[in-house]
Amino acid sequence: MRDALLLKAADVLEKAAAYIDSVESEKTAAEAAVKEAALKSIATRYAEVTGESLDDTELSKLASDTGALDTVRKMLDKTSGAVESLGRPGRENLDSRPVGKEQARKQAFDRFGSFLQT
Repeated sequence: MRDALLLKAADVLEKAAAYIDSVESEKTAAEAAVKEAALKSIATRYAEVTGESLDDTELSKLASDTGALDTVRKMLDKTSGAVESLGRPGRENLDSRPVGKEQARKQAFDRFGSFLQT
């Protein structure tokens, strides 16, 4: 009787260990897939920015060090050519500025005529 109870307890512990191992392996595989996707995106962005491709040794070094991976990602974000807008132009319509005195006179006359008609 005692041996059967111990066998059942051992069986439950083995099943629990197998479940925990499967959950951990799925978690590790998911983290590896995310890291691999990040490496591929960094490699393509690096090639776009610099025109050179990263070697496999450089990619493996980046994969082993998450701090270096974040540093390279931030560097690529800053130098990737995506310029943040700092505002809008000072004047809306620069094309409508008169080129000479004759054009300025004509535009002023047209504006005054449209003012009188409204």
